[in-house]
Parts: sequence; structure tokens; C-alpha cells
Amino acid sequence: MKKEEIVKKSALIGLGLAALAKDRTEKIVKVLIKKGHLNTTEGKRLVKKIYLETEKSGKKVAKVIETELNKVVKTVKTPTKKPIKKKAPARKKKK
Repeated sequence: MKKEEIVKKSALIGLGLAALAKDRTEKIVKVLIKKGHLNTTEGKRLVKKIYLETEKSGKKVAKVIETELNKVVKTVKTPTKKPIKKKAPARKKKK
């Protein structure tokens, strides 16, 4: 799997988690509004605040993953476009 694919999938995971968090938050806030613990305006503000914080966290996670992948790519020897020389198989010693 290419580095770009991994970074893209990590970003999508972060966005998916943010969407899931927003959905769950909205459900919880609706319950709190029904019970009278929050009014509608407070509920909307709370949902927005939690969604924005989750989105920030997702972006931070994606950035950390990208940074770590870049470190790995730099340390791993990768073949270039030059032809790769195949190693000759080891010969068995005769007794």
C-alpha cells in the first residue's frame, strides 16, 4: 500500500469518526433537551463545539500518521527506477 493511500485512508477514518461523534452527540443532546437539561440554542452550540473539537482531533491524528509514515519511508531502503539486481541463490557447499 502506498504512503498516499495510507494517508488518505487515515484522513477518511478521522472524518468518519467526526461524523459519528456528531451523530451521537446530536442524539444525546436531543435527550437532554427533552429532559429539560438544555434548551435548543444551548444544544446546537454544544453539538457544534463537540463536532469542531472532534474534527480538530481527527486532523491532528492524520498529521501524526503522515509524519510517522514519512519517517518510515526515509529509513526504509526503497528501490529506484534503476533495474534491481537479483541476488544469486546461495550455493551449497560440497562435502
